[in-house]
Amino acid sequence: MLNQHQNRLALMNTLLKSAIILILLSVILILFSGCRTVVERPSNPEILIIPVSPGHDFIYINDSWRWNHRARAYKISNGYWTKPKKSSVWVDGHWRKTRGGWTYAKGYWH
Repeated sequence: MLNQHQNRLALMNTLLKSAIILILLSVILILFSGCRTVVERPSNPEILIIPVSPGHDFIYINDSWRWNHRARAYKISNGYWTKPKKSSVWVDGHWRKTRGGWTYAKGYWH
C-alpha cells in the first residue's frame, strides 16, 4: 500500500515538473516569436547596387532583413555573391502579412 502511494507521488512529481517545463518553453516561444512582428513593414532601398560577380558560377543573394533584438526592429542585411548549393534553388525572403502586422520570412535553399 505504501509502495503504491510512493509511486503515485513520484508520477505526480514527474508530471508536475514536465508541465512546468512545457509552460516555460511556451512562454519563451511566445516572447521571441511575437517580438518579430512590426506594424508597418520597412521599405526596400530605392537603389540596389549589386557588386561585380566574382565568377561565372556564382549567384547573387538579394538584400534581406534580420531582426535586431536590441533595436527591436528589422535591419537590412546586404546581399552577397555565393556559389549555389548542388541541386538546390535559392528562394528569396519575403514579407508576410499577419494579424498583428508584418513579419519577414528568411530566404532559404530549396
